[in-house]
Amino acid sequence: MSLSDYATHTLLERSREVRNRHADRVLSDTDRELFLALLAAPANPNIELVRAAKAFKQVVQRGTLKV
Repeated sequence: MSLSDYATHTLLERSREVRNRHADRVLSDTDRELFLALLAAPANPNIELVRAAKAFKQVVQRGTLKV
């Protein structure tokens, strides 16, 4: 095996190990229920989002939106 092949093989093997170590998260029942409740709860937009939406709507209505 060449040095380059060895380095590539080792890098792939180690990166898979790191990915596998961090791929799954196990939540407690309480954490899982909280997470699911937060996903299901309607979110209220903050003031910055409301302002941005109004500004976007005005730009669209004026026809001055530039992409």
